[in-house]
Amino acid sequence: MSKVTIVGAGLSGLVAAIELQKKGVEVEVLEKSDRPGGQVKTDEFEGFKLDHGFQVYLSGYPTASKFIKNPMRTFNRGAFVFKRNEWVNARHLMTLSDYAVLLKAILNCPLKENAKETIEALGFSRLLTEWVIKPFFRGVLIDPNLSGPADLIPFTLKMFAKGKAALPENGMGSIALSLASQVKNIRYQTEVSDILPNTIIATDPWTAAKLLKEPSPSNGRVMTTYYYSMKRVPLNEPYLMLNGEEGLINHLAPLSLIEPSYAPKGMHLMSVNILMEPVTEGLIRQNLLRLFGQQVESWHYLKSFTINNAHPVTYPIQYSKGIVAGSYTYMPSIEYAVTSGIEAAKKIMEK
Repeated sequence: MSKVTIVGAGLSGLVAAIELQKKGVEVEVLEKSDRPGGQVKTDEFEGFKLDHGFQVYLSGYPTASKFIKNPMRTFNRGAFVFKRNEWVNARHLMTLSDYAVLLKAILNCPLKENAKETIEALGFSRLLTEWVIKPFFRGVLIDPNLSGPADLIPFTLKMFAKGKAALPENGMGSIALSLASQVKNIRYQTEVSDILPNTIIATDPWTAAKLLKEPSPSNGRVMTTYYYSMKRVPLNEPYLMLNGEEGLINHLAPLSLIEPSYAPKGMHLMSVNILMEPVTEGLIRQNLLRLFGQQVESWHYLKSFTINNAHPVTYPIQYSKGIVAGSYTYMPSIEYAVTSGIEAAKKIMEK
């Protein structure tokens, strides 16, 4: 088979390249930025590892785990939730019937008109639904109103049943770097305007539409992550932290408690996440004071990342021509980014 060109060195494009190389196919990956990963990138800043937005890997991913072998550490199961002026372990809010509902939802989660209706139809107790389940899935779906598709909900429940949320050593970007190290030919800072035969398009869906000269999807969902350093972490336990009250902040994560490589020795790193365009750091700090009190005054603000088009509003996205790889061809997740790369490699081999 003649040489295959892959446009984009995100996870999908890298996996497609690895699969084709296994078959003895010559592959060239063209990437417009200066490094691999697409949205899965990590910067080093003042000794801290800052992912481009809050991201986790789920250890239960069946397909992705065949390719991604990075050393990882996991969050504790469950979450802490802020409600009525205190942080409580979400398990303390669960009734016996909630455990039965959870098991039933893992086995079978019927989809309704949107995410909100799907969650409410599951039958969890009111407190658990409003304080835990809805904030959790707002973050997963990057959907503050839970008005979008619910397809990711059953998948997420099954993945958390099979494994835990995890962070790799040296940040999420290390996943892409590990995959890229297995690809023989990647040209960075190379932008593509025309598609040649034997090409896999492994870009974001908006770039893919432009390259294929097809209608562009509507703008995607937005999230902004603020990073703070501190010497002591509130709660001091490796749990996801959910805001069960109305406010800017949806969820937080003490990243260095989960994976110590995220912070220099003797320091800690907190990820603070809002599901919208950026606001002033002062406004974020006001909200943090409400959640944690005066200790926030000693926190040092590091940097923020706004991820535009973090998720498509609707998915899957399909095109009438071309071979396209990206999680959006299924649904947003690392598992489906890898799956789509495998499928794209198969399709171009069959041409």
